[in-house]
Amino acid sequence: MENLRCDLRTTEIRRLLCPTQSNIMFRRLPPQFHTRNNPSKVVAEKYFSQIPQFRIHSLRSYASTQTNSQSDAVNKKNPLSDEPSFSEQNSHQPASSKVKSSVTRSMIKLFLASMLGGALYFAYNYKMHKGDTVYTEFFQRITGTNNLFVSKQLFLLYGMYPFPSNAFAARMANGDVLVYNPVRLTTELRTQIQETMLGPNGVIRVIVANKEHTQFVTSWRDGFESSSQGKTAPKVIIYVRDTNEKLLKTLTQSSANVFTVKNETDFPVEIRKEFDIQFIDGLKMLDEIVLYHRATKMLICCDMAQHITHLTYPPGIKMPIVLRMFFMHLAQSVDHLAAPGEIKFVPHEKDKFRQSIEKMCRWPFSGITMGHGDTIAPIPDMTLNEVLLEDYKLKVFDKKGR
Repeated sequence: MENLRCDLRTTEIRRLLCPTQSNIMFRRLPPQFHTRNNPSKVVAEKYFSQIPQFRIHSLRSYASTQTNSQSDAVNKKNPLSDEPSFSEQNSHQPASSKVKSSVTRSMIKLFLASMLGGALYFAYNYKMHKGDTVYTEFFQRITGTNNLFVSKQLFLLYGMYPFPSNAFAARMANGDVLVYNPVRLTTELRTQIQETMLGPNGVIRVIVANKEHTQFVTSWRDGFESSSQGKTAPKVIIYVRDTNEKLLKTLTQSSANVFTVKNETDFPVEIRKEFDIQFIDGLKMLDEIVLYHRATKMLICCDMAQHITHLTYPPGIKMPIVLRMFFMHLAQSVDHLAAPGEIKFVPHEKDKFRQSIEKMCRWPFSGITMGHGDTIAPIPDMTLNEVLLEDYKLKVFDKKGR
């Protein structure tokens, strides 16, 4: 009878422990746990808590999880354990720990508030001062050439940082003026082009270098028309690559003369007589157009090369620390002709881009002008194409040139 009572009580304990697993066989309580009266509930708990599949705190804590919420169950203390409950642990936290957690929360709130304030300040400056210029030079003749000119302009990048950008101009044999990578057209630049560079009945031909350098194109579209006072305004023709859909949509809504070019042969004969033209494929973010002036062996590009020196910024204007870190560590183009190192972080089709760069570097150019940096005048008996190609292999391509 004693064993039968143990079996019945063991079955009852099994039902309380795991009512959904009634098919699991339970071991009978060992003889040392048998008593004349009912087996102690605490003794039974101690015994069954040692069985792995039923290792729970206690019958009381298991029953409470069926009726109370999970948070209440967490705060209950195991009567068989000496460890304090979760609520008791929090109630007995030392004062230094509470102060430390409070300071941490305050620091996080301060950090988030400063980030929000910085974002709002950035957005305000970008909206109010986007494209504002702080410095503009006249077109300066490139040393060693007669009809090639460069104008340097500093505009506020994101409305905050003075950033250098160069525009190239060429006085062509037929009296036209070719402008590559146009900067903002100021009154001084407009007067210089019309009075000293443009021939009679000459046409101003503007080539948009790539998708990124489109901010000031509309100033050339509208600037000469608005300046005509009793005189016939010079004709402005803008050449845009067919992949630059956003700019084409903006320009075609006006009466501007816009030509969409799909390949190098779409440019007029007047330009191709003096310049070789190539499209840089494989870098869809830019889709750049580069030129090569055969007579002077000058390469005219925008973002395919950089040359940052102490002369990049005019006296009185310092290079912002953000841009200095960018040119020194990311682009790696300070004090030498360099491939823009940041290209390796931009998604591009490696094979197409490599083939385009190799084709560009087949031109034996001895001078180069670019969108950002100082122009290198043509150097007799010296070629820079191999120097630039080697830098591309070092930074952008792997050692095998891929």
